[in-house]
Amino acid sequence: MEFTVKKSELEHNLQLMQGVVETKITMPILANILIQAEDEQVRLKATDLEVGIETTMPCNLKSPGSTTINVKKLYEFVKSLPDDEIHFARESDTRINITSKNVVFKIAEMPSVEFPRLPDFPVDGNLRLKGLLFCDLLKKISFNLVVDDKKQHRGSLFVMTPDSIMLVATDGHRMTYIKKEQESFDLPVDLPEYRLLLNRKAIQTILRIQPSEEIEMSLGENHIFFRIGSTIVSSRLLELKFPKYDKVIPRGNDKFLKIGVDSFLISLKRACLVTNDRAHPAQITMSGHQVELRSIGAEIGSEHREPLQAEYDGEDLEIRFNAQYLIDFLQVVGCEHIRMELKDADRAVLIRPMGEMSYEYLYVLMPMRI
Repeated sequence: MEFTVKKSELEHNLQLMQGVVETKITMPILANILIQAEDEQVRLKATDLEVGIETTMPCNLKSPGSTTINVKKLYEFVKSLPDDEIHFARESDTRINITSKNVVFKIAEMPSVEFPRLPDFPVDGNLRLKGLLFCDLLKKISFNLVVDDKKQHRGSLFVMTPDSIMLVATDGHRMTYIKKEQESFDLPVDLPEYRLLLNRKAIQTILRIQPSEEIEMSLGENHIFFRIGSTIVSSRLLELKFPKYDKVIPRGNDKFLKIGVDSFLISLKRACLVTNDRAHPAQITMSGHQVELRSIGAEIGSEHREPLQAEYDGEDLEIRFNAQYLIDFLQVVGCEHIRMELKDADRAVLIRPMGEMSYEYLYVLMPMRI
């Protein structure tokens, strides 16, 4: 095996591969990427056995072949090289030479036959989605995906019908819900209903690719696939166990707070500066027409307090939130003002964007105990 590729393309693709490969592995081969060189192109593959990614890039091929190399080591080395061509050549049955100009790197390989086979992209039943629109929906729920793989709902509920696309994500403390009508996506009228869990890592991988073109989606027997240009992301279908999200959305909250997104975001970031607590507790006090944000740090005398430019309608109320949870939502909401619908200091708050939006977007947040 011997070939030459451009450094910039290889570095970009290796960065995508790293996002799929697990840091804690049970099989050494899963720390590697599969490299296949043939027909004047190089195909790269990575998987954690649940999510897979494969992509191709052009190369100057001298002799075909395949190998697997530790992706973290390879990425760090490639990133350190000057922006030039990189030459790969097999030195022996266990080692690959990687050179660029006068720099030589010799790295151990593992046999490519040990690398797990990735599922094939289905030939039939493919659906085309507008990349920018779909990724905007993913971005608006991605901050709320469960990180703990021991939990059953390790992703987002994804429901697609001829009328709309809906995504719901929750981590037990908060929930995001977004629904966009089909006019934006031009979905087929005979589209069968898709109802499944999208794996957290698959969502994050699609967002890293940042597709501006169409995304080709297909559902196989055990996997869902997304083709974005020359890259394919595959995700094993998870068991559909997800909380009843419609029961979580509060109804009947009778106190309303309207506040500007940018100014609220800056104030919350200031509030986080005084505390090292992971929960970032911040208290909002609403009294008459006055609204105040306050946070107290663990260190004696450490405190933050400032008035908020907001409009409040309701009885006096003090309520405490994890400031970072509010920041996460405000950074992606994409509007000038939000409306917070409250009941009391213990019950969930419903937050929604104000103004004309092309989708329905809800954020349900549980307060912290005062």
